[in-house]
Amino acid sequence: MKILKRVLLTLGIILGFLLVVSLFLPSKYEVKREGTVKAPVDSVFMWVADLKNWQAWSPWYQADPGMKITYSPTTIGPGAFMQWTSESQGNGTLTFKSIVPPGEASYELDMGQGMASTGKFMLIPQGNETKIIWIMGGDVGMNPLYKYVVLFMDGFVGPDFEKGINNLQKRADKKSAAGINPSKVNIAGFDEKPFAQTKYRFKPEKDTDHFFFEVGGITVCQR
Repeated sequence: MKILKRVLLTLGIILGFLLVVSLFLPSKYEVKREGTVKAPVDSVFMWVADLKNWQAWSPWYQADPGMKITYSPTTIGPGAFMQWTSESQGNGTLTFKSIVPPGEASYELDMGQGMASTGKFMLIPQGNETKIIWIMGGDVGMNPLYKYVVLFMDGFVGPDFEKGINNLQKRADKKSAAGINPSKVNIAGFDEKPFAQTKYRFKPEKDTDHFFFEVGGITVCQR
């Protein structure tokens, strides 16, 4: 009995120590990776802007080909989402928050149990090449266990970002992305201003409040 009490006391001291240490650990994290793809920005953007095309390059799909995925009716633009269940990759939901063709896509990632984060792709044209910046960050609050996870977040997620950028290189030289329909796709939430000084062409529809713009040969609708 004395040995059991000593073991429990030791465990209590260790857990108490870890709990106190967690108070001083950071709750916020950011993972960032960069890479250059030998393809024009429009070719890269097509693979990022449609959630159905993520299966072709995302490292998480490659890790579990049996992953079950459900998509929103529209998979391009703000509000588009995908949900998945996976034995090895966990369950979660990714939702687009904003899309600014041809260079930016922001999203929210919810893995449940208080693990939510925001992410962003920034595509920077460099001649016939494209610099990709992939960032993800979040705040786990005061959860002591998650604060320890934050210490290793870059090591957990960073290599996957690197694989994803390398996979985009393999896909971006293709002229079209299979999941993107070149017909008019209805997207709500775009702001006209980001496109005002770009090469993308607005085509206002008569007697409606719709606008259509072209991205890499894709016609997208704003209303």
